[in-house]
Parts: sequence; C-alpha cells; structure tokens
Amino acid sequence: MKKGEITTKDLKNNIDHLRVDIGDVLKAVNDFSTDVGKEISSIKGDVSGLRSDVNSLKGDFGQIKKTINTQMVTKDYLDDKLGQMEVGMNLKHTRTDKLVSVLKSKKALTIAESKQILAN
Repeated sequence: MKKGEITTKDLKNNIDHLRVDIGDVLKAVNDFSTDVGKEISSIKGDVSGLRSDVNSLKGDFGQIKKTINTQMVTKDYLDDKLGQMEVGMNLKHTRTDKLVSVLKSKKALTIAESKQILAN
C-alpha cells in the first residue's frame, strides 16, 4: 500500500465514526428541540395567564370608570349648589336684618348691639 492511500477498512471505520457523530448530533438536536418545545408550551401558558389577568384588569378599570363617572360631581352641579346656597344665605341675611330692625325699633336692642349683630 502506498503512502496516503486509504483502504476500504479505513473508509468503513471513518463512516462508522461519522455515523456515531451524526447520531450524537441528531440526538442533541432532538433533545434541544424537545426542551425548546417544553419552554414554548410553558411560555404559551404564561401568556394565556397574562391575557386573563389583563382582561380582568380591563373589567376592573371599566367598573372603576363607571363608579367615578356616576359619583363624581361636575362643575355645573357645584355651581348650581353654590348658587342655591348663596340664595339661602342672602335670605337668612335679609331675615336677620329685618329681625334686628324690628328689635331695634321696639327698643329691645341698642344701636351698638344691632351694629354688633350685623357686623358678624
């Protein structure tokens, strides 16, 4: 046999080694793909749980928004109530003024007392 020639036996040995190496590579790829598949399934479960949580939060925020809209007073409402309160206060001031005037005219109050009452 000449130097550098490959025998049939060498070829068979090399092919057997390649088969073993290819088998190892295929097993590693298969194991890796199995692990990746498990991880993907786990991630899908997590994403599904997150979707459920987000939908629940959407419902909660919708309810909060409804509550805020139904319980929150508007500027117009406050303006109306302040207007009513002002009218009521003016009416009470008018009544107080009349009462002080009547009591002063009947000499039940002195001028100083009437000024003191009307000043507060």
